[in-house]
Amino acid sequence: MNDHESHVPVRVWGFRAARELFRATAWSIALHAGSGCLALALAAWFYVRTLGDGPWALLGGWTLGTVYALVGFWAGAAAGLLASVITLVAAFERECRTWLERKAGAQDDSSFPPFSRDDLSSRTREFADRIVALTVGRIPLPNLVVRLISSRVCKVLFDEFLTDCERRGVTVIRFAEVRAWLLSRGLALATAPLLTKLFLIRWIILGSLTVLAAGAVILAFIA
Repeated sequence: MNDHESHVPVRVWGFRAARELFRATAWSIALHAGSGCLALALAAWFYVRTLGDGPWALLGGWTLGTVYALVGFWAGAAAGLLASVITLVAAFERECRTWLERKAGAQDDSSFPPFSRDDLSSRTREFADRIVALTVGRIPLPNLVVRLISSRVCKVLFDEFLTDCERRGVTVIRFAEVRAWLLSRGLALATAPLLTKLFLIRWIILGSLTVLAAGAVILAFIA
């Protein structure tokens, strides 16, 4: 298989994935925002029923309901956005693995000629951006996602790969070494901590919404 043939499936996958991922992002944000808004609005309604029928109670009820609905909407939208970013980061890892596996057996690559360890040390960001451009760059992702991924790849290359090369006494780094290391450890090191952090933030938001809704319902039954 020549180089042109090996890249065609990636480009086709990229165009299709871009459309599907952005459609999924829109649905995820809309679904989470709508669900959060509805859940907190209903919880507020349960509590407002216990306040009575006076004008101040009515004003307080509408204010509480509006605040709860807005909090539910925006917090839900944030949770939906985080879910989409998690999907995009996972898509980056799959795409990167696919591209690297297609390069099996290659000692050099036109985009990655042999370079010294000192070159990588002084130009870590450039090499990280190049890896991202050759993989996730095939899909038109939001700049925020690209920056997150590029930052993680840069950190992994600098903290882990360079340290490993120094320990083994490697002075000239070839594409095959970068490829093998990324497939065995690098990609997981780059994406796993980021995914963990995104999952944690998302569940904190969802947990907070649950606490707010449950608190309003419990107060309604106690009142």
